[in-house]
Amino acid sequence: MASVHFLDLHESPDTGDGDYKRLRMSCFLLNDGLPKNAPSEFELQEGDLLAVDELFTGAGDLEGIRFVGPENDGRYLLLDAGVEELEWPLETLEFWAKKKKNNHLRELYEGPLNVILDQVASATLEDIGGGVDELFDSAEGSPFRADEEGEWEIPLSKCVWKPCLRPEEEEHQKQLPAK
Repeated sequence: MASVHFLDLHESPDTGDGDYKRLRMSCFLLNDGLPKNAPSEFELQEGDLLAVDELFTGAGDLEGIRFVGPENDGRYLLLDAGVEELEWPLETLEFWAKKKKNNHLRELYEGPLNVILDQVASATLEDIGGGVDELFDSAEGSPFRADEEGEWEIPLSKCVWKPCLRPEEEEHQKQLPAK
C-alpha cells in the first residue's frame, strides 16, 4: 500500500498576486532531511501520496494531493492527482508497472486516498464521483506537463509533518499504511 504523508509547507504556492503560479510549475520536493515533527522512521518513496494543506485552494477535493514521482539528484518530482477527478500520472503508472504491480492500483491507493479525503474534505472516493471501480480498472496515465515555466523547489526539512489521524479516530487505524 502507498504511504500517506501530510505536510505543511514553509511557503505559500501563492507568490502574493493571488494567481497560485507555483501550482502550475514543475514542483520538486528536495530530500534534504526530515520534515519538522516527523517520526524518526519517516521515509519518502516514489509512489507515496502527499496531502499538502497549502495546495487545497477550494477548487476541488483532490487538488492538494500529489503523487511522489521519481527522485533525481535528491529531488522528488511531485505529480498532480487531479482537482475534481482523480488523474493518474503516467510516471506513477510506469513506476508500478516496473514493479509488476500496475494491476494492483486499487490495493495500493484506495485506502490511502480515502484517508486523505476523509481528513481534508470529510469525503471518500465514492463521493467524488465517477465510480470507484472505474478509477482503478481503467487507469490511464497522462505524462507530467508543467503549465508554467520555472521550478518550485520545496525543501523537505522546512516542511512540517502532521499526523493524519486524531487519536479518537481509531476506526481508521486499519487503513493507515504500514511500513
